[in-house]
Amino acid sequence: MFYVAKLIQALGFAYVSYALWVGFTEEHSMGPEMQWMMIGAAVFLVGRLVERKVSA
Repeated sequence: MFYVAKLIQALGFAYVSYALWVGFTEEHSMGPEMQWMMIGAAVFLVGRLVERKVSA
């Protein structure tokens, strides 16, 4: 389960990285960039919570 949590965290980083790419490549992209960033942060947080629950 620990590795599943790490995979979820990596997916969160991927969403945040995609948000950065959207911000650099698209015009008027502040809205979509923020949405992808918040989705990535939420996914990472879920992975972090799973990791803490498994490790405790």
